[in-house]
Amino acid sequence: MNKATSIYLDAVRLIAALIVFASHLASQELSGGRLWFTKIFDQMAVVMFFVLSGYVIGYVAINKEKTLRVYAISRFSRIYSVVIPALILTFVLDFIGVRVNPELYMNGPWPFNTETPGQNYALSFFMLHNVWSIFQNPGINGPFWSLSFEWFYYCIFAAAWFMRGNKRVYSLIFLALLGGPEILALLVLWYAGFYAYKAGARRPPPLSWGSATISVACLILTAASALHLHDSTFVIPYVLRDAILSDFACGLFFAIHIYFAPALAEKLSSLLIKFERPIRYFAAASFALYLFHRPIIQLIAAASPVPITELTYYIAQWLITLIVVLPLSALCDKWKIVIKKWANQTIDRLKAGC
Repeated sequence: MNKATSIYLDAVRLIAALIVFASHLASQELSGGRLWFTKIFDQMAVVMFFVLSGYVIGYVAINKEKTLRVYAISRFSRIYSVVIPALILTFVLDFIGVRVNPELYMNGPWPFNTETPGQNYALSFFMLHNVWSIFQNPGINGPFWSLSFEWFYYCIFAAAWFMRGNKRVYSLIFLALLGGPEILALLVLWYAGFYAYKAGARRPPPLSWGSATISVACLILTAASALHLHDSTFVIPYVLRDAILSDFACGLFFAIHIYFAPALAEKLSSLLIKFERPIRYFAAASFALYLFHRPIIQLIAAASPVPITELTYYIAQWLITLIVVLPLSALCDKWKIVIKKWANQTIDRLKAGC
């Protein structure tokens, strides 16, 4: 993957995270409805994450993480270096917020489970909180729902890519039965990203204005699909996700977009390289922003002495969130190294014991 393409994909990842953040802040109870139109594109942004995830895994599996052990440890450390702090942060901020303003939590814009909180946190820790559409997210942190999907996609890919024979068949059957139909339905989007990378590695698109134009057109069609199919209804048994037609259309167009993205990145290379440092810096925090922002903005809304209609309140929502997220993201990166080292040592001890 060349430098311009890498920077471009980081920029897209950052934009998707900001769309999710803005859409969650756009609710009437949290911001008076500012940026309300971003709510139309929140599912599109998550679809973009799934497709990008498949694309990145295609890259690392083919070029870097070529054994099951290396792949598994990398994915485990990547996920849990952010998930564990996110669970702790959610618990602490929810604990404070629900005592400051219980009405906002109990009757606010997002579900807040008070009946089985321990179960929700335990399921979320083990990435089982949305198997079979059970929707047992931790506290107010609804964005956590996609993590169970992402985790299962990592596991399903590992079984399909690294295993052979009956072990692969039985592992895939077990994961499919455990995950349920909704996780399997959106697996198509994840694999669209994987095959976009694989196709580009085998036969790269020409770095021409024609390819760049196709890439831009497909990005526009991705947004148009979200806009026009946002309220569409198409029923798949046991799949509760709204507007799944929009998900499929967005995923298809976005996968085509990133297949041709190297041509677009080539045309924008001078601009991308000029702004490489800020793009890389903020994109590195996109995962943390995705998992940390919801309890932060909820607590700010619950405790703010300033009315939500005031511009200063809205600016504070953005600034405080970034002030919390950016240093925590840097700590998560350091913790990822610690988790990776611990996982390697644990596996070595287990092998020695055998």
